[in-house]
Amino acid sequence: MALVHDFFLFPMDLSNQMRKYQVAYVADGKMERYTNPEVAPRIDSVSSHTAWSLLRDFYRNNKALALMVDDEYVINNIMTFRKVETYCEGYIPFYGLNYYGITLIPWESLPQFTSVLRENSTHNCFGELVSLCQKAYDMKHDILHCGI
Repeated sequence: MALVHDFFLFPMDLSNQMRKYQVAYVADGKMERYTNPEVAPRIDSVSSHTAWSLLRDFYRNNKALALMVDDEYVINNIMTFRKVETYCEGYIPFYGLNYYGITLIPWESLPQFTSVLRENSTHNCFGELVSLCQKAYDMKHDILHCGI
């Protein structure tokens, strides 16, 4: 079975709700999490990692909103994606794609991400992903990436 990366349209209102569930600080080498009181109880009741996993599973079961990209194309361009501001699980600021985990590509970063895709696309390998990014941008959605 080939390794794939999943990319999903991610509504910004849901994204904003998830952003409230984030890493507060790192103290004494221990990561402390907090939840904003405004976050819905269903998200408060689970850890950040579990919430992300639930979202990933939802989208994997709704393929109309998703696109799978072969690992070969992602790994060959992984360093060029580092030009793009993103978030890792728990809304930790990041640059590029979290190869093994979940990455949020915010709406504001989609033009830059699309540009990187176009610049590094050999034989239009990212054509469908560029289209998905354009659709997300037009709809004011983020993109959720699930690594291998």
